[in-house]
Amino acid sequence: MPDIHWWRPSYECKDFGVVKGELTCKDSDTPEWWRAYWLWSLEGKALNGMVDDMEPETGSMQGSFFIVGKRGK
Repeated sequence: MPDIHWWRPSYECKDFGVVKGELTCKDSDTPEWWRAYWLWSLEGKALNGMVDDMEPETGSMQGSFFIVGKRGK
């Protein structure tokens, strides 16, 4: 997970995904002081302005996984 910027990692999230329509780290031990800031819209926009927006990426869905850089069928 980013420490404000994505190129500066600060926490290894083992379960990242959607909760109540927002992207976030779902780890039960996520540091409380980051929990409110590690929230993005489904479009990748930071919801609380503390961390960067997500960078757009190309790829395709394979089952329930997004495969980065892989072209669709």
